[in-house]
Amino acid sequence: MIFDGLSNSELQWLLDNDDSGVANVRRLLARSARFRFGSTVNFPTITWPSHSALFTGAWCGHHDIVNPTYYDRAARQPLRRRVRR
Repeated sequence: MIFDGLSNSELQWLLDNDDSGVANVRRLLARSARFRFGSTVNFPTITWPSHSALFTGAWCGHHDIVNPTYYDRAARQPLRRRVRR
């Protein structure tokens, strides 16, 4: 589970102070593993590359997801998003 934009220290404070807003998170954490002191992602903190770094354990430059677009290597260009009308 990733809380995009939530600082680890804020989550820890909520857990330590028995905040009722994180009761289900507390229940899940009691039966799982987590990064006790958070994790470090790449800079700039763009969501897709950062999540991929967390999931793969590889830095952004090594897993080749560097921005929120898809790239067609054969055509040598980014794929364009289709706009529905």
